[in-house]
Amino acid sequence: ASELLKLFITISFLIRGHELWIALRGLLSFREQCRSAVPALLYAFNNQLAFWMLLEMDPGTMQLLSNFKLVPTVLLSVLFLKTSISSVQYGALGLLLIGSIALHVSDDHGDLRVGSTHLGLWQALIYCVISGMAGVWCEKVLCEGSSLHVQNMHMYIWGFFTNALWLRLHLQPDSISGLLGMWSVANILNLALTGLLISALLKYVGNVDKMFVVAASVLPAGVASHFLFGYHLTIRWLCSGGVIATAICIYAGKADALKSVSKRYCSRKGMLLSLALCIVLASYQIFPNPNASYLLANSKGKLTYSLRQSNA
Repeated sequence: ASELLKLFITISFLIRGHELWIALRGLLSFREQCRSAVPALLYAFNNQLAFWMLLEMDPGTMQLLSNFKLVPTVLLSVLFLKTSISSVQYGALGLLLIGSIALHVSDDHGDLRVGSTHLGLWQALIYCVISGMAGVWCEKVLCEGSSLHVQNMHMYIWGFFTNALWLRLHLQPDSISGLLGMWSVANILNLALTGLLISALLKYVGNVDKMFVVAASVLPAGVASHFLFGYHLTIRWLCSGGVIATAICIYAGKADALKSVSKRYCSRKGMLLSLALCIVLASYQIFPNPNASYLLANSKGKLTYSLRQSNA
């Protein structure tokens, strides 16, 4: 539903900007459609892989291991997009990874415990690599295209069909009622807005910077939850949040010193997009959907699968 909403919003932008005909002509280009189909197919495979991962590990372990997608994302951005990253910024990325992992360390045990089979660990490795590949490919497609909305329309069409096929294969008929309601509508709107902001951020800022924005959204979400709902912020959360905030300051501060990076990173549009995405992601974490779990069937029986674990 969120893919369809993103498609409708993008078409409205195309009509307003008199670019709809250009986008429709692009649908006839085999090369253009192959480029647009790649990220949709990669994300569709990752959605299926996430389902298999939950058969081999608990959701907390999956969330912890998914933080390592930062590594292939950075490496692929440097290799294929020629992203300029200084040694200091590499250090900031390391701090970001440490802080993100620390946020998902078990509160009960206070140490890093991975509840996963060996197969699950290999699946997590493939999941992180494919996630990085899909993000870098999206950035490449968006940056090479002249119009953000034209590229979005082509990718959202493929995204809609791949997601529809995936749901058709896995969603149980008796679980559809659990996806209906006010919270589900709010989640669809949130996911659609998140997707639109991420695509704009990839075009005008970059994949590496997006990782910082996603990690930063945990901070306002935690603070707001504390004041709104009385959630207790543990010492571990405060330390992890401090590490993430420090990493962001180091990375952004070094970007100011590099003209080639600061031109993109410190642009007004990039900063506004980063702030908007951070707020939207934080709101998703503050107000989770109580009906966000539904049942999927597979050869091993039924498994409760959380929508919050899906690829964004």
